[in-house]
Amino acid sequence: MAVYFESAAVIVVLVLMGQVIELRARGATTSAIRALLGGLAVPVDWGRYRNINLSRMEAPVVMSAVSRFRRLLPMLLLCGMTAPLAAQDAQYWTNQYGNEARLLSGSVIGSVFDLSAVFYNPGRLALVTDARLVLAGNVFRASRVKIEDAFGNGKDLTTTKIGGVPSLFAGELRFKFLGSSRLAYSFLTRQDFDFEVEERLDLRGAQVPDPGVDLFAAGFLFNQNMDEYWAGLTWAHTLGKKMGLGVTTFLAVRDQKSRRQTLAQAVDTAGNAGIALQQAGYKYQHWRLLWKIGLGGDFGNWDLGLSVTTPSV
Repeated sequence: MAVYFESAAVIVVLVLMGQVIELRARGATTSAIRALLGGLAVPVDWGRYRNINLSRMEAPVVMSAVSRFRRLLPMLLLCGMTAPLAAQDAQYWTNQYGNEARLLSGSVIGSVFDLSAVFYNPGRLALVTDARLVLAGNVFRASRVKIEDAFGNGKDLTTTKIGGVPSLFAGELRFKFLGSSRLAYSFLTRQDFDFEVEERLDLRGAQVPDPGVDLFAAGFLFNQNMDEYWAGLTWAHTLGKKMGLGVTTFLAVRDQKSRRQTLAQAVDTAGNAGIALQQAGYKYQHWRLLWKIGLGGDFGNWDLGLSVTTPSV
């Protein structure tokens, strides 16, 4: 039996824990107030405290307010130090590696039992009993991209592609000096995106809106290609008999290029011709390092997993 903690579930759990802690704190505060009031010799008239004037506050009341402000001050400072964070595409789990991960949509943080642990949870590698060579890439997919109203109302651009999903190749390195530690290598295709659309328009005679133009032709071409490959080295070590800790160092290389081209030609009734061409594009290669740190546990009917991906450097 495995328990998987998605981000939404973690948020719900944290909110509920906060509510429980808040209720307990309120209960403790209420008990303290009742105990304090129970020790007073005379009843308290709460009406006189509805409009409190700081100049008339007694010393204990003022000290209590100052104490509460001091407790809130660190939280206010932390809130003031917040800053927006850029998205990390290394966190996205659109692609899965290994048969079990594909069937579970990548929810195998706590129960990965093969060398795909180098990606999902390096800590589980220390608990894998049979670390066989993994070669995954025998699944195909069909993708379709549609740009609605690209050339006006009802004129869409579509492209369809059929190809293999990103693959994983991994194996274990066995050395005597490692002892109870495990060492593995991996190579995976993290991103594979190829998009291209092309459209052509030909108008002749009465089809041309301008009466002075006899022939009008236009063409549009847009393509974008992105490939990203990760090469990793994983170290894992057992923490007792039921837990393992591991870290994977990945070298990521991304190649991305894009090109856009628009061509228009026109011939008027007098035979004069004109042509206009506009094109733009870019191409770059990016190298970076990132780490995946994982903690895994095997407790019989329960599997435990925690995985953290660092920002890229």
